[in-house]
Amino acid sequence: MLEQVLPDAETRLLETENVYIATIEPKQTNQVLKFIRSRLPPTKGLDHIKQIRKLSQDGETRLDVVLCQESLKTSEELQQLLEEAGLSSVVLPRIYGVPLYPPLTREQFEIWKHCWPTTFREDTNRHPEIFDKELETIMGHMQNAWRLTEEAKAKGELPIVAMMVDPVTQNSLAYAHDTRTTTRHILNHAVMNCVEAVAKRERDGCVSHSPHHHHHHFHELVAQDTVPSDTSASNMDVESSSASSPGCGDKRKEHPVEVLDNTTYSSISDEEPIQKRQVLNSSSSTIESAFTSTTPEPTRAKKAYLCTGYDVYLTHEPCVMCSMALVHSRVGRVFYTVPMAASGGLGSVHKIHSHPNLNHHFFVYRVKYDDLTSQSGETTSQPTLVSTDLESASLDC
Repeated sequence: MLEQVLPDAETRLLETENVYIATIEPKQTNQVLKFIRSRLPPTKGLDHIKQIRKLSQDGETRLDVVLCQESLKTSEELQQLLEEAGLSSVVLPRIYGVPLYPPLTREQFEIWKHCWPTTFREDTNRHPEIFDKELETIMGHMQNAWRLTEEAKAKGELPIVAMMVDPVTQNSLAYAHDTRTTTRHILNHAVMNCVEAVAKRERDGCVSHSPHHHHHHFHELVAQDTVPSDTSASNMDVESSSASSPGCGDKRKEHPVEVLDNTTYSSISDEEPIQKRQVLNSSSSTIESAFTSTTPEPTRAKKAYLCTGYDVYLTHEPCVMCSMALVHSRVGRVFYTVPMAASGGLGSVHKIHSHPNLNHHFFVYRVKYDDLTSQSGETTSQPTLVSTDLESASLDC
C-alpha cells in the first residue's frame, strides 16, 4: 500500500574509485603498514573500506593491502617511494577499484562486499515500520484528502488538496486546495495554502491566549461545515476565511483558507488584514523572547518551526517550490498519491526530502490510488486529476 520514496544514496548501484593495492605475505604486514602511514598520503573519503583484504588459496594466506588513492600519487612517484624504503621487490602495486560510497542498505552491502571489504552498520531509523493500525489511519486521512477535491472542483479550482495532520493525536489541523484559478496567482498551490492555514491557526491560537484579547471571543464563532470523515480518521471541523498570503515582493492575492481541528478558532476578517512578520534587528535574546512570549497550546509545547513533525497528505506530488516549503516547515512525513513525472519534487524528478545539501530531511511515501478505493469500497476508478492532465496544461502541484 505504501511505497517509500528512498533517497538516491539508498538505491544507487556500485560505483568505484581506483586505489593502489599490493599483495603481500602476512609477515610483511607491519613493515608495509609503517611505510603507508609514514610515506603515503591518507585516503580521503574512503573510511568505509577496510585497508586489508584476506586471501586464501591452496591453503596459503596472503593479504591485499590498500596503499593510497590513484588520484593522490602517480605510479612513478609511488615506485620511487618504494625504492627509497627498500620495498620495491616486496610491494608490487597495481590499480584496483574499491566502493566509492559506504553501503546504506543491507542489499548494497551484500553486493559491494564482494568488490572489497567494507564496514556496515544498518540504521533501522531509515525505514521506520508502519504497523497495520497506523496504516489504516493513514489510508483514512488520504481518503479524506481525495474527498475534499470535490469541494475544490465545485469552486472551479484544480482538484489538488493538501492536508496537515498531527501524528501524535491524529487530528487534522488544516487543509487547503489549489486556488490558482480564481486568484490568478501562480504561487497559490495547495501546499502553500495549507502551510498558511496552519500559520493562521497558530496566529488565532496566540490571539485567543493574549491578555489583551477578550476571552469569550474565542468561543463566539461556530464552524461552518464538516469534512467527510472515516472511521480511521478523526472528525474534523472546517472553518473558512479570507487571508493574505506572504509572497516574493508583492503580496499574494487573498484566497480561502480552511482550518480544521476539534476546537473552533477565531477567523480573520477582511477588515483585519494579516500583517507581515516584523524583522527583528536586535540581539538574539530579544529575538528569542519575541517568539516565546506567547502562551503555548495546552496540549503541545511550542515548536521551533511551524509544522515540526507533522504529517502532510497530498493528492498529487508537490513541485520543487512546495517541496522546499515543506522542508522549511520541518514536516516529518509526506504521503501523496499521483506522481508528477515532469515536475515532481519528491521522487519523480527531484528528491528534495533527502537532498544531502539541505539541513532537514523527512520521509516520503507514495500511496497507490487503487489501494485507496479498494479499502474504502468506493467505485471511483481513477484519480480526479492525473499528472498528465496537469503537465499538458503546463501546470505543477
